[in-house]
Amino acid sequence: MNTLVLKPSIRNAYLEVHFNLWNSERNNLKFLDIGIMCDNKNQSFTLEIPSSNNINIIDLSDKLKGDIRNSIFNCYMDMKSEKSFEILNRENEKDEKFLLSPIKKQENLFSDNGIITTKIEVKEIANSELKGETIKKKYLRFRIENFDINKFVITEDSESKIFESSFMINKIIDFRFNDYRILESDKIQNYKLNEDTYTKIHFFYMTDALEDISICNDKYDVRFLERELWDNYLGIPKRKKDILVYHLKEISKSNASFLIKSQQEKTSKPHLLFYAFVVLDLAVLANNIFSILPINKIQNKINWKCFILTTLTAIITPFIIIGISKLFKFLKKRLRK
Repeated sequence: MNTLVLKPSIRNAYLEVHFNLWNSERNNLKFLDIGIMCDNKNQSFTLEIPSSNNINIIDLSDKLKGDIRNSIFNCYMDMKSEKSFEILNRENEKDEKFLLSPIKKQENLFSDNGIITTKIEVKEIANSELKGETIKKKYLRFRIENFDINKFVITEDSESKIFESSFMINKIIDFRFNDYRILESDKIQNYKLNEDTYTKIHFFYMTDALEDISICNDKYDVRFLERELWDNYLGIPKRKKDILVYHLKEISKSNASFLIKSQQEKTSKPHLLFYAFVVLDLAVLANNIFSILPINKIQNKINWKCFILTTLTAIITPFIIIGISKLFKFLKKRLRK
């Protein structure tokens, strides 16, 4: 059980965060996008990410152009320039201006016990750069590549291990943010996470449309991810399969926890061909055994050698198949590294 920690260096009058967790097997999308709306001041954000891999942070400010902004902020954007634009604040029906800000500097501080700590700096954009116009907020967005989603996933096998679990896998995604209940006491004291209240905490879970999802929250939105608009943002030429977006949020909190239960099919064409090959192989093997050691039909006696050999083969073969499967998974992980 792990938590992602995000701590600003100063107190913000307005603080909002977006988490976009991309977990699409069929489209090979595995990363986490983070967007932060904060005060337009010089400040930094300390980010702690549980991970068994080295992470790579990419600034996404240059990708937030055109109509993609309407989709991200879920309202029509009236752009004034490439760096400043307006959105309609639906809460109080007033126009609210903010800046799209690139990351000034990013550095990995240290890695300890499977936790990577990094620091992201953003600078204040002066009024002189804005032609005398005062804008109090800014928005930055970045992507964490090599995000280790398994740090937030609990895998549960079905009780019917012989049948269902051979073709289905049950997962619980327990995404925790600033959850001091599972942090060490010294970190709680150093970060003082309860001092920063996030105006809004948004969690978006993007997954394959055929995945069976159960949301442990009675308030959430779901929609199909728009194709051309988001494919350009994701940098993929053409999406293979449709993606669903599940949107959950918390308001005026210093931490949050989002729980999603999913059921995924483990079957694929290679998987099915493998099982077909196993069945065919067992049939051929049984036929060969009976050809070598035939039952003595004349004396109406069972050839016990044949019976014992066939029984042992039937018992041992599944374990051999499981061993080969585990070896294949191990080699696949090694090759990825």
